[in-house]
Amino acid sequence: MNQEEIKSLKEFSQEVADIIPYLHRFIYRHYASFFSKQKITFPQFVILDLVYIKKLINMKAIADEVKVSLPSITGIIDRLNRVKLVERVADPKDRRVVNVKITDKGIKVIEHAREARLEIIRYMFSNLTDKERMLYVSLLKKIKGFLYEDKK
Repeated sequence: MNQEEIKSLKEFSQEVADIIPYLHRFIYRHYASFFSKQKITFPQFVILDLVYIKKLINMKAIADEVKVSLPSITGIIDRLNRVKLVERVADPKDRRVVNVKITDKGIKVIEHAREARLEIIRYMFSNLTDKERMLYVSLLKKIKGFLYEDKK
């Protein structure tokens, strides 16, 4: 479909819905080799990345953020802790609360993952002009603003 043929939001939505799974699969295939080398799973990576961003976060907050049960998060954190990517830290104000923080080894994994992400993005957009890439970023920022910033 070219631009003239996209006549409605419904048609646009269908086309986007048809394209996105291809992009997801492409990105996941490239990340899969990274995960394999790092010996972590995609869910473990998602949690590790969250801990990296938050610096220090309690287990319940992790579960709430990723919409996964606390027992599931406990299992993921156990595995990440076993390979020394995160560590548990007792909350000095409340002994019942368990905080999680990323280790230096975990930071290296995240930094390598972010570089892998940049390589994927550079490849995906290498056939676009600078103008097309700037337009794409502008549209993504507008969508992000609509989804997050405007909902405060």
